[in-house]
Amino acid sequence: AVPPSLAAPALLPPISQLFLGLQLAGPDLTPETFATGLFRAPPAGGGPTTPLLAYGYNGASPVPSYASPADYSYLWYDATAKGPDEEGTPGTGLMRFVNGGTRYKAGVVPPGPIPMFSVPGSVTSYASPPDRAPTYPPWPGSPTAA
Repeated sequence: AVPPSLAAPALLPPISQLFLGLQLAGPDLTPETFATGLFRAPPAGGGPTTPLLAYGYNGASPVPSYASPADYSYLWYDATAKGPDEEGTPGTGLMRFVNGGTRYKAGVVPPGPIPMFSVPGSVTSYASPPDRAPTYPPWPGSPTAA
């Protein structure tokens, strides 16, 4: 069996966006129905590890957004940081996200100085994602219901 790729999280978002637009365009696919479908999609994400996906007027900008993400985070390359890369291989040199990876909506600049190149408060990775989907109880009568 072929082992799963650890690069999938980097490759999946553009494909997901394409299929979101195709699904929401409906049965009569045109550039206009594709755009209308994306503009009607509710915003999603916006946490430290989930960029904000928002099209049309659903983001922070007063002008329509035709691309995602609709937010950003500050980061810098630390040539001395040690840890695993995206595929789990240990090495030296990692990206550091400022302020714990806080994301800001497009057009919003945080007040005060940005602590670039400051190791305290920055993160290179998380032991577990800080932004997770909620846990819902199982549907009554389902195989997982007790």
